[in-house]
Amino acid sequence: ALSLAPDIDLLIAGEFWDERVTYERKIEALKLQNRVEILEGYIPVERFDDLFGTVDALVLPYRRGSGSIVRELGFSHGLPVIATDVGSIADGIEPGKSGEVIPPEDVPALAAALQKLADQSTLGKWKRNVKRRADDNLQKWDRYCQAILALPTQTTAARGTPDS
Repeated sequence: ALSLAPDIDLLIAGEFWDERVTYERKIEALKLQNRVEILEGYIPVERFDDLFGTVDALVLPYRRGSGSIVRELGFSHGLPVIATDVGSIADGIEPGKSGEVIPPEDVPALAAALQKLADQSTLGKWKRNVKRRADDNLQKWDRYCQAILALPTQTTAARGTPDS
């Protein structure tokens, strides 16, 4: 899909579940060496701000899976998310507003979603919507906490024991 989206560069970050050489061969075969950077290995939370701050969007092209916290990490760092409709991976993404949801293993659909990132107008709109989403969630959380704190405190009357 990246080879069909010429205006996009890719940063692959995290641990490989397959042999890295498989990906390197694919990158070479597609002549994408100048557009792909690999940051392999576990990424501690202390590096999240720097890592997420270096990219414009998060892309999660899962073929199978149940869920991933990475989507929410992307959103919490102001990034639009492109993800496949697998398990709950794409939950919370508003297609065309905060990213795109595509079918798994649909290379043309992924390439089209990647090309949308190259349009600065679309990217800017998506980022603004992600920020609004975060602001809305924060306001909802604040209202929830205030409602909990406003609940009357329940006291339990002292009860006698069998000996009293």
